[in-house]
Amino acid sequence: MFSARSYRSPPSMNMRIRAMCTRAGSTIANNAHVCRALPSRFTPVHCIAPGQRLSLGASSLVHQQHGTVRPFRGLPTPWRSRNVLFLLAITLLLVVSMHVARAELVFGSSADLSTASATLNRGVHDGIRAAFREINVAGGVRGQNLTFISLDDGYNATRSLQNTLNLLQNYSLVGILAPSGSNSISTWLPMAKNYSMPVYFMNSGNSIFRTPFDRSIVHLQAGTSDEVMAHVHYALKVLLHRHIAIVYQDDLFGCGCFGNALAALNHVGLAPWAIGEYPLNAQNVTAVLDALLPAGSKPPQSVVMCGLAKQASLTISGFRARSPAPTAFFLISGATIQEVQATIGQRGDFANIYFTSSAPNPHDTPSPLIARVRQALVAYNASLTMPLHGHVLGYTAGRLLHQALQRIDSSVPITPTVLNDIFMTTSMFNVDGLQIGPYLDDGATACNQGLRTVWMAQLTATSWIGLPRGTFSWTGCLADPSSLSLPILWGTILSQMDPVEIAFQQGPIKLNAATHVGIWRAFCLGFA
Repeated sequence: MFSARSYRSPPSMNMRIRAMCTRAGSTIANNAHVCRALPSRFTPVHCIAPGQRLSLGASSLVHQQHGTVRPFRGLPTPWRSRNVLFLLAITLLLVVSMHVARAELVFGSSADLSTASATLNRGVHDGIRAAFREINVAGGVRGQNLTFISLDDGYNATRSLQNTLNLLQNYSLVGILAPSGSNSISTWLPMAKNYSMPVYFMNSGNSIFRTPFDRSIVHLQAGTSDEVMAHVHYALKVLLHRHIAIVYQDDLFGCGCFGNALAALNHVGLAPWAIGEYPLNAQNVTAVLDALLPAGSKPPQSVVMCGLAKQASLTISGFRARSPAPTAFFLISGATIQEVQATIGQRGDFANIYFTSSAPNPHDTPSPLIARVRQALVAYNASLTMPLHGHVLGYTAGRLLHQALQRIDSSVPITPTVLNDIFMTTSMFNVDGLQIGPYLDDGATACNQGLRTVWMAQLTATSWIGLPRGTFSWTGCLADPSSLSLPILWGTILSQMDPVEIAFQQGPIKLNAATHVGIWRAFCLGFA
């Protein structure tokens, strides 16, 4: 009997055999991108494009260097003999032997990889694959490769449901990893529960996936509620703004964000200065601009944008064209900043545009995490020399999964339930200095959220500037609105001698003109 060690095929056959080993006999759905992270002796990553098929017959084989599928035109002429069938049988044995020797731990995802949120999701997925490649080169987990299969749903809930069903029925998943879209996830989540399949690190900050607690959902990034609180906190405490408007996308994602922003303002006794809304995938935001800038009214000082990049960009550009007001715009992490920059254009007005992220600043090169992200990304794809926030978040997610898998006792099989239990029982994690957790399943303190910090930056035409004063952290599971308050401001009244009533943090108080306890100008600029 020939073994994988003793049998030697021609070099061209070796390449083809290795290619076949990635997924022998599998047909990939029309909207799939299947990427593998392999040890360094193989091509680091290759992808199977939509509609292409891998098989052991004479149909097609993966081209190892470029990830494309090319016809298998048969064995070289010298091999065409009566021994062809025998050699094909040996090839089958070799493929099976190699596959058994290097099994896979498979994670799957349905996400928008082609429309409104594609840039962010692709960044997160690339970060995950970079981490998986790094882990696999080092030996994987118990000698098994980590594999990530991502299917494009185009931000369509029906396609997302079909994709997820495909993954659950046709792959031995360990978990669903980094799916996207509140509408999409809510469509297939009950089905995933029926399969007892946990969901890890979804790219959705919607509160419906955080409360009430659900142990089968494990989050890494902060929620939209946390991001919006960071916006309101910065507007109140740093910019000294009180005229804060809200603009939202009219779907589950946008409405959830709107509710979060409304609750944050109500907590400090404020109502939205204005409210604008637009439908999903809107190409015209005139109604939003009319709501923000009604005739005869002052423009808002700050606008919280609960939507994606295209509509945020149209709103900002349209607002600047109508008004010279130095209004601040706050974008949540779902609005990919590269798309905002591209839509507004380098000659556009980028003054006072802020955004939040659930990942540390990729420009923070002294950070051990950022240094490692940069190294892993280049090893995965040499063109990724400038990591973005999505890359950092995805790489962190891959490393976090690896830590959890390593905590499973070697005598215990790795299953979806076992991995999920590890998160809820071992609680705390640390990825290159970034603290994650605690995850807990313990009554009133139960929590499935990992990061407890939101980072903020100011956008420029070509990059961004990190804002240390914009970093917003909390100690509980989710950010608590009680951390928000109106600032205590002090001032001197320069012109009037009569008592003047001013609203402060604890309610209206009276000051007279002789009270000299600070700078009145700060109050005037903040609340005029």
